[in-house]
Amino acid sequence: MSFLVEFVAGHNWVWPICEILHFLGLTLLVGIVGLIDLRLIGVASNIPLADLHRLVPWAILGFLVCLLTGVIFLLGNPVQMPSDVLMKTTFQLKMIFILIAGANALFLLGLEHDSIQGWTKDDAISSSRPQKIVAIISLFCWLSVVYLGRMLPYGDSFYFIFHW
Repeated sequence: MSFLVEFVAGHNWVWPICEILHFLGLTLLVGIVGLIDLRLIGVASNIPLADLHRLVPWAILGFLVCLLTGVIFLLGNPVQMPSDVLMKTTFQLKMIFILIAGANALFLLGLEHDSIQGWTKDDAISSSRPQKIVAIISLFCWLSVVYLGRMLPYGDSFYFIFHW
């Protein structure tokens, strides 16, 4: 761990590169998952889900990039100890939302894995109620992850909400 801290602190280009990669990973992940979720809710119902499903490997790549850069942000920060970050309510909630959204995605992929390649433009016009609920939860969770991640550098953002 000290090697990572020394590497990040010793090279002023590492942190900005990780920020850019993290943002690109979020764009892939939330952009693609958001498109699929919106489609399941009923937006742009003329787009076949099978076409959107082909983008899932890119969303997985985006998640892996975010995971890698997130670990660098957590362990490689020369200014703040990882234990300080782990104790923040903002960070803890972000991790909970990532777990819920990930479980949600696995549920949706498992639910439709056998039939997703068979979806066509005609039979993909309407989604079932469980798919819509899963999609709404997914959108809420991923948008919460983005918000909480953005608020993380500013301290415990929920302190202000709960102590008004």
